[in-house]
Amino acid sequence: MSQTKPISTVNEVVEACTLFWIGREIPRSTVDDMSNELRDHLYAAVQDGKSVTDVTGHDLQTFATE
Repeated sequence: MSQTKPISTVNEVVEACTLFWIGREIPRSTVDDMSNELRDHLYAAVQDGKSVTDVTGHDLQTFATE
């Protein structure tokens, strides 16, 4: 999940994390739950005036691993 440009939208982050989790062979139902929770969390943060990067940090792989 190396980044050549900042991932800035909620959908881009959720998609990247979803692919990372699937690659880690996490069960699909768990990945779906995690993705939905992440999407809700990121949208709430954005509505509170935070950027997606404020939540995820600059290393998305580390974020997805946590």
